[in-house]
Amino acid sequence: MSVSPLSLQDRRLLRQLVWAVVLKLMVLTLLWWCFIDGQKVAVDDGGMAAQILQPPHAAPAQGHFPSKESI
Repeated sequence: MSVSPLSLQDRRLLRQLVWAVVLKLMVLTLLWWCFIDGQKVAVDDGGMAAQILQPPHAAPAQGHFPSKESI
């Protein structure tokens, strides 16, 4: 099984795809650095423990959906 060398169009397409991926990674890194990096979320330990340890709610009966008032 032999591999044929890339044609000029294939090399150009490959180069464009690589640049597109590199550019997208740079933009995502910039967005992460500007908006997400350094953000902290305070967590209430007692409230989180109570949320996790409470028993699960019963699943609604088939065809019955809770009203907005009960949510």
